[in-house]
Amino acid sequence: MNELSFLEAVGKTDPAYLDECIRERHAETGQTWVRRIAAAAACLVLVLTAVLIVTRQTAAPVSVESGFQVENGVLVCYTGTDTDLTIPDSVKEISDFAFVSNENASEIRTVRLGANVETIGPNALAGLDGLEELVLAETNQAFREKDGLLLSSDGSLLVRYERTGETAFTLPESVRYVGAHAVQGTELEEIRFGSHLEYVGYNAFSSNYRLKAIYLPDSLRVVCEGGFSDCGAAVDGSVPASAVLGEDAFRGVPFYLTLKAGQMCPGEEIVRGLITPSEAVLKSKWNVLQEQILYVLTVAEGNAAYEPSETAMLAYGAVSTMPTVPEGLQIPRVLSPEDLTFQDNGWGSTGLYDLQIIADAGEYRIVMEAYGYGLFEELYWENARFRIASVFFLREESSSEDTWTEHGWTVTAEKEGDYYTDLTFVHEDGRIVRYRSGYLSAEPYHLIFSPDGTRAAVEYVHSLGYNAFFVVILNGDPVPSGYVDYMPRYFGAYQKGSLRWIDENNLEGINSGGWFTLNLYEGIPVSMPDHPEVTDPEVSALLSMTVSECTDAYGPLELLYSEHGPCQPVYAMSRFPGVLLVFSGQQMNEPLPASATPSELIVNSDYSGSIHGIRIGDRAENLVSVPWSDAQYWLIEGIVALSAEFPDETVTCLINGREEFRLPAEDTASQYDWDLWAEAFLENPAGTIDVLRIRSAG
Repeated sequence: MNELSFLEAVGKTDPAYLDECIRERHAETGQTWVRRIAAAAACLVLVLTAVLIVTRQTAAPVSVESGFQVENGVLVCYTGTDTDLTIPDSVKEISDFAFVSNENASEIRTVRLGANVETIGPNALAGLDGLEELVLAETNQAFREKDGLLLSSDGSLLVRYERTGETAFTLPESVRYVGAHAVQGTELEEIRFGSHLEYVGYNAFSSNYRLKAIYLPDSLRVVCEGGFSDCGAAVDGSVPASAVLGEDAFRGVPFYLTLKAGQMCPGEEIVRGLITPSEAVLKSKWNVLQEQILYVLTVAEGNAAYEPSETAMLAYGAVSTMPTVPEGLQIPRVLSPEDLTFQDNGWGSTGLYDLQIIADAGEYRIVMEAYGYGLFEELYWENARFRIASVFFLREESSSEDTWTEHGWTVTAEKEGDYYTDLTFVHEDGRIVRYRSGYLSAEPYHLIFSPDGTRAAVEYVHSLGYNAFFVVILNGDPVPSGYVDYMPRYFGAYQKGSLRWIDENNLEGINSGGWFTLNLYEGIPVSMPDHPEVTDPEVSALLSMTVSECTDAYGPLELLYSEHGPCQPVYAMSRFPGVLLVFSGQQMNEPLPASATPSELIVNSDYSGSIHGIRIGDRAENLVSVPWSDAQYWLIEGIVALSAEFPDETVTCLINGREEFRLPAEDTASQYDWDLWAEAFLENPAGTIDVLRIRSAG
């Protein structure tokens, strides 16, 4: 017998068995399940028999190129760690699920298809959730790119949808198969599927959050795992009764859950705006929330003997971060909804919790912020649950010294000793927004409201002495993901009092580089002061330079924080933004002696710095699979060079938050040193560098 591929073996089985597998519905009566499983088993036996015969007579040639396992021109799997892949020239076919078992599959950003690739399985790219580019060689004849679509040459397989800016899309009539992830995570509101679609691959249309309806043609035979999952706005649609559905094919899709429930499901009611959180909470599993409320109140009361139930422990995160219970707080005995006030904040993705549950407590109100979870998975409200995620105490009357009133908001700042901390915004219509800044301000906050009162910029003086500001969103709009706080070490020293609003999403002010503009959702333009990467050999001399020599050469040092108590202040320099200087034995907030020298250098991932090309956040990669004594890591090669530049210092590295490991220098490393590195990296060669630390021998 000559060589026979797995697909050819399948082709030699009786088609009746395969048709039976496809025809039978995914979820029906017990008899249907038995028939489908029996058909699948019969098919599997025939296939395995054919494959075993082939395996015994002819061993398929296998080659491994840079992690690509290729058998007879078929890419079976990829085991490497690269995020920019070029498919080897030896590959003619990419089999289904060739990447899905790779631990780093979701981090692969680019796949380049060469001229020799002739076949791509509908699920070949499954697992590549983070794929940004699928590049096709110009000389490839098996596939074509047309109008932002990557298709097979005959147009039957849609490999990838690459259009941008459109809200409606019509699947070409030639398309019978849609590949894995092909139309995932788009801005589409409408998709017309045509009349010939037969097969929807793994996560092919998942996470299309704006898609309003999914009407599938009668020609559809299979929807693979996750095919339309998390299309949470789709309240209308239909699925052929004969289609075989994979696991979670319609997870979180309102119209499908409604079909299963026989009545409108929670998800559809939410999307259609037919129910508010405070209405929903009374229809949900009230006992689940009641046990959480009891847990919160019991802990606030200080009852150490209380043992919360598993249900009550849903509120553990809120209880563990609960503020100090103030004097004058009278713990209420809340057992029913009638004892509580409910304040709606809207449904999900708003930057605010869905619901605030408020209980009177003497001079204070206890505010419990909760959200509904699993609401797009439940068929009925009586099975839905709410979870308390945050708790704080609101005083009925606040001192005027720490209170501001504007745009209908009364804003109160809390104090810890001499420092200002959290802010609470209470609107005249009852809305409450709590902002935990995470910073200590040495002076009273200064609030600048946007023209429409939906945002407040808050200027403060950091406890370490520098000026900065943060922004609070007050109307439930999404919280900016790329902007939390103006940090001078990134953007330059901020000039207090210069901030003003252009509109509700744009600010302008003055920093050390002059006027800057800031869009809350896009950040500061690239025109901000440029910070060079820390690759200059001058870094090697910093540990031996005095404060006077540093400031003469590179400008003033900026105090940031204390590394380990008040006698180890940490300073930054604009010339080397990734390097921090630690001065042991010096006091915080006191001038550094001109003759002081730093005791260590730190490069922390928060600063995105690097030293001589060793970048914080880079991945440690094992380049070859050979015994450890001969193994070569680019990271270790770089560290050997770095250690040589600091021959009298101790160089250590923190990987994935684990303990720090000493970086061995080539001429001084013991076998023990290398064994530590083996333990640190060989067990997890894809780790990232969190911190580099260089300590002075003195």
